[in-house]
Amino acid sequence: MAIDLNRNTSGVDLPEAFAAQVWRDAQEASAVAQLASPISLPGAGLSIPLLTGDVVADWVDETDEKPVSRPTFSSKHIRGYTMAVIVPVSNQFRRDADNLYAELLRSLPGALAAKLDETVFGGTAPGTGFDVLTSATAQGIGPATGGAKAAEGFLDVLDAVEAANGTVDGWALAPQGRSLLRRAVDADGRPLLMDSFNGAGVSQVLGAPVHVNRHLYKAGSPNQLGYAGEFTGNLFLGFVEGVSISISDQASITDGTSDLVVGEETVQVPNVINLWQRNMFAVRAEFEVGVAVRDLTKIRKLTDAAATSA
Repeated sequence: MAIDLNRNTSGVDLPEAFAAQVWRDAQEASAVAQLASPISLPGAGLSIPLLTGDVVADWVDETDEKPVSRPTFSSKHIRGYTMAVIVPVSNQFRRDADNLYAELLRSLPGALAAKLDETVFGGTAPGTGFDVLTSATAQGIGPATGGAKAAEGFLDVLDAVEAANGTVDGWALAPQGRSLLRRAVDADGRPLLMDSFNGAGVSQVLGAPVHVNRHLYKAGSPNQLGYAGEFTGNLFLGFVEGVSISISDQASITDGTSDLVVGEETVQVPNVINLWQRNMFAVRAEFEVGVAVRDLTKIRKLTDAAATSA
């Protein structure tokens, strides 16, 4: 994707593939992007068809009329919302292009991925037509009371998702849940994750891949440790287009506010940074994305509460 350079920008030379690299890194850093099914999203949004009623077959005697089953349908609208970030950079970075690229590639993808994950896994939707998972049914995966083993909580998740006619095809877990996973044992006391003790990560739980991301944790009573359930074909991530990059050293940007005392009253005033005056330039990254869930009952929110199995 081409870089949109301001005509007045001088001394800033980013490679043509920079935006594409930011986009790839953001997708790799996001747990939502790893779990969801990607779809191309038009600017006006998209309606996803849903089958809301099951088709039912029955036995019939010879020559009898065959039963008729009429499934019901609905649709879910997914709409794209814009996410953006501006990173002001000192002109000193221009003297060493490697430092410039490394700093931008470190900060931009992580910021975009973090906001997407924080919103979907524990935040508030930016508007209608954008689904989040915060209202999913909570399932405790902590060691159960009554002498049950730590693995019971993970098995409870399987049972709950399968009861909703789903299949657990992924686990999204915060780092705080890693030790809980490593303590999990089966009914005979054998480690549930025996093959993962020698590595830093946990690749699979009960046959489904694990995606560890710090933005999945949310403090509370109990604490949120992540999500598990059927994500493929159930959780959709729609992209209107890739990341758009714009660079300027002539603009002024607003970076928060400060208190200003006017007489006896304190008011908030914007902090304005003039890039040209400070020998700085800024890189703006933005992309438009939407999220939709077909059936939230097939996804469970994982907490550190005790498992319910006895």
